[in-house]
Amino acid sequence: MSAGISIGSLFMGGITVGILMGLFMMATVYIIAKKRGYPKHKRSSWSERIKSFFSALPALLSPVILVGGIFSGYFTPTEAAAVAVFYSLIVGIFVYRELKWKDIIRVMTTGIENLGLVILLLINLLLFMGTFMETNASILILTPILMPIVTQIGVHPVQFGVIMIFALMIGLLTPPMAICLFLTSKLGGISFQRAFKAVTPYYIGLLIVLLLINVFPQITLAVPKLLLGSSF
Repeated sequence: MSAGISIGSLFMGGITVGILMGLFMMATVYIIAKKRGYPKHKRSSWSERIKSFFSALPALLSPVILVGGIFSGYFTPTEAAAVAVFYSLIVGIFVYRELKWKDIIRVMTTGIENLGLVILLLINLLLFMGTFMETNASILILTPILMPIVTQIGVHPVQFGVIMIFALMIGLLTPPMAICLFLTSKLGGISFQRAFKAVTPYYIGLLIVLLLINVFPQITLAVPKLLLGSSF
């Protein structure tokens, strides 16, 4: 929004990036599993795969509903968060029947605790703004400065937007602040040091993807061009 780029275009530009990132993460998992000698599970039969697919279909429809709703204009990206919560409640309570009212209360309590933690982290970010920069601040400050430069050198605004968001996403996982890593380690009940050590190999794949989307514009631009045609 700071650069005047369509959020829908950014979503579409990130589709191939997400697939590429997933492939590199899968490769990283495979290498780690082979190196550490993790046990192999018996290969599932086609009937088991089909059964699992239909069992997971209500959950898999969630991103389809969200992305489709945003593209069609039924709700904004901000409203999509509320839709996601409501849909998850319906599926969890009435479809899978695994979500109980006591679980909902526990989730709400955990959410309030995490909100307090986030507020504390934001206060720390404000105190150390001279050295560490929060993501939204980075977007608001850097986008107006960098956008004229990237357009002059021929970089498409959508490609630039995807690159910037992807790079900032990596920053959210990287110390010294690493807000996302700090929150997930707390939710998982493990130390920050152990979590950082565990995710370290994944930085290689993420950095390779970041390099590829910088060098090859079509990775981010192919899907928007295909779906939007001449209007893109």
